[in-house]
Amino acid sequence: MQTFGARVAQTVPPGTGRVQLRRVLDRLALIAPGGSTVAGRRWVNQSSGGRMTVVLSPLISPEAIDLAVSFGRRGISVVVIDTLPQHVVDDDDDALTALAWRIRLLERRREIRMVGAAGIAVVEWRGPGSLDGVIRDIARWTTGARLVRR
Repeated sequence: MQTFGARVAQTVPPGTGRVQLRRVLDRLALIAPGGSTVAGRRWVNQSSGGRMTVVLSPLISPEAIDLAVSFGRRGISVVVIDTLPQHVVDDDDDALTALAWRIRLLERRREIRMVGAAGIAVVEWRGPGSLDGVIRDIARWTTGARLVRR
């Protein structure tokens, strides 16, 4: 696990089992937003095919989408989990702020459609089990040949 866009980069080496799950959950709990995306660009250059990357993001800024598409172009299976809670956007009394959110959400919807057209799955987080179908599909896709741009 590697983070981008966080104040302090959090990493967890590859592993399996309950201890690994605890490590990942502990690191996820420490994430504070507000960092640089330079590290994210470095990971794209270091990564190669044969991996699955899960991107958790509210998809408000285009950097997360750009990172996911960059991974997809390198032949890495990518799942983007949309973590934007709907109630945060709907609860605004200021008319101008509400209008700005509506405009940004329309742009965001277009960006998500473009990511889907590039072959990257975008899944809305609905709790445990949200990813089951997508991960099953990715497992099927990885058994066949893939076209990768280089």
